[in-house]
Amino acid sequence: PYAVHADATPDRVRLRWDPRSGEGFVGARVERVGWLGSRVLGSSADGEFIDHEVQPGRVYRYVVVLVRAGTEEAPPSQPVDVRVPKPGEVP
Repeated sequence: PYAVHADATPDRVRLRWDPRSGEGFVGARVERVGWLGSRVLGSSADGEFIDHEVQPGRVYRYVVVLVRAGTEEAPPSQPVDVRVPKPGEVP
């Protein structure tokens, strides 16, 4: 239901999703999921987040957690995997 999409260039991953602001959500927390758990990368109020801490040729997994005013959170989105292309590679 979050409609999370990702695209990548050699120097960034851009995530986009439905912020569902009409349902009372005021923002989202973005997490990168790895072998040792997840790490919070930041937050967004507009349904878009750009991760610049990426390396070409690697695959990253992300989840988005929608947040209402206060501390109420929705369940995390389905994970989204994205491969960062190497320079000169067609994404």
